[in-house]
Amino acid sequence: MPPILSRILALVALAVLVACTKPAVYAPDEAVFAARHVHPGPAEIRLFNVISNESGRGEHAALLINGSERVLFDPAGSWEHPDSPERHDVHFGMTDRMVYLYTYYHARRTHHVRIQTLQVSPDVAGRILHLAQQAGPVPDAHCARSIAEILREIPEFEH
Repeated sequence: MPPILSRILALVALAVLVACTKPAVYAPDEAVFAARHVHPGPAEIRLFNVISNESGRGEHAALLINGSERVLFDPAGSWEHPDSPERHDVHFGMTDRMVYLYTYYHARRTHHVRIQTLQVSPDVAGRILHLAQQAGPVPDAHCARSIAEILREIPEFEH
């Protein structure tokens, strides 16, 4: 293969990889502080699974964490909202309205959202929140894996 052709192919491959990758998002401190939401409910985690109605396969996963504040860990996700600033796949300001908007962003004719909620201690919620903040940004197609890796770090979920 001529050197010029291999260089062109390498540039095309690089362009494709860059186009398929979500850039890292890191909201400023002021935006995160202003959006902070402390939910009055119990400490809990809520797993969101976006499931194809055609195949029954899970196509995306996210984790809502209600601890010292309520945030959404949306690894490799595409959802965004101006009232929910994001830092490396963690969305802040997750009021009930934001949770509703997130859910219905994914629920459509072709997909439904399965939500599973589990109450945890405030300490466990805090540890999960900390791990989620350390995990991102998550590469594309690693949403479920990144959530499982976080939960495996918690003794109650190690299996």
